[in-house]
Amino acid sequence: MNIMVVDSNKQHLDDLVTKIQMVFKNDTIVSFTDPLLAVKHAFNCQVDQLYTEVLMRRIDGFMLVLRVRKCNPMVNVIFVTESDHYIQEATAICAEGYLIKPVTVKKLEECLEWQPMDDYL
Repeated sequence: MNIMVVDSNKQHLDDLVTKIQMVFKNDTIVSFTDPLLAVKHAFNCQVDQLYTEVLMRRIDGFMLVLRVRKCNPMVNVIFVTESDHYIQEATAICAEGYLIKPVTVKKLEECLEWQPMDDYL
């Protein structure tokens, strides 16, 4: 699986990447502090899972998701941010997950276990 992680805060990005590596030991992980570089990468490479902060410089996480989905329409999106303020917006664009910082390995694993209710209907 190809995983992309985007957060304009380098310390938060590095921390999240370290924890994702603990969960996804054999997968490819790329990370960006610049969301526009992440978009460029997504247009040239397959992205299966995207972890992104909502609030970033240049473009926000929602705009990033819209751009990444243009070339990777099946990408799984998990927002990682500091508050629950954007949950409704994340739900509206069909995000697969929403994590509140600080992220732990346990939170990552629980997010992976979550299934949308549509799977049970």
